[in-house]
Amino acid sequence: MNLVRPAFDKDESMVASGGADRTLTIWNLRSGEVKYKLPGHKGCVTQVDFHPKEPIVLSGSVDKAMIPFIEALEQRFRVVLASASPRRRELLDRLGISYEVIPSTFAEDLDKAKYAAASDYVLDTAVQKTTEVFHRLKGESSKPLFVIGADTIVVNSRGVILEKPTSRDDAAATLRGLSNAVNTVYTGVCVMIDTGSAQPHVVTAVEATGVEFGELDDAMVDAYVATGEPHDKAGSYAYQSLACFFVHRIRGDYYNVVGFPCARFFQMLRELHAEGVI
Repeated sequence: MNLVRPAFDKDESMVASGGADRTLTIWNLRSGEVKYKLPGHKGCVTQVDFHPKEPIVLSGSVDKAMIPFIEALEQRFRVVLASASPRRRELLDRLGISYEVIPSTFAEDLDKAKYAAASDYVLDTAVQKTTEVFHRLKGESSKPLFVIGADTIVVNSRGVILEKPTSRDDAAATLRGLSNAVNTVYTGVCVMIDTGSAQPHVVTAVEATGVEFGELDDAMVDAYVATGEPHDKAGSYAYQSLACFFVHRIRGDYYNVVGFPCARFFQMLRELHAEGVI
């Protein structure tokens, strides 16, 4: 990440783009005038509004030359993300991996009562989602499959598993239950790999992050629910967005709360590389 402070006119609409020479260029969207160049940066195209005297955060994806097994993974396998989550896609993009998005059709209807722990439930859901995509694609793939699946749940302070709300009233009730309490976000990750054997090579992990909410009064809850943001989020909130104003602190991986534990996943890749699987 780099912080730069170029001089732009107020509220200019700009575009930032990373070229093949790894130079990031920023130019005026309307006039085409080049405003700034930052050597040695591999960025993604994005439109932003720059304001004078404010730092601009530039971010991009990992250079594959820095992590050789990323390129080996792409060359050897057909990499598939078994999730439609835009947040997981955004985070996976940061590794610079080329992959396909093929969401699982698994019903996600496992009986929570049959699991001794929430971590077991979320991991089994991730495994089932990954398995469905793996077996659906195995017969049609010209390259060995490398399927990544994940599932995220929130568990409130009373141990109740909170998934995506079924209605606005459900979202509001969930949020009131999170007020002045610590909830735990669990993400189960499953990687299923075709190594040529009868059964796929499977590695799994579960990451847990504690999230402490401040007090939420009825007006705050109603206003947040009215934005529509909670409707497709486990636990009815998005910490990376408006719910950041409610959270006093977290303990653990921030990206796990967003929906994909990046550091844990990267460690899984490193271990697979060390074992010679990728």
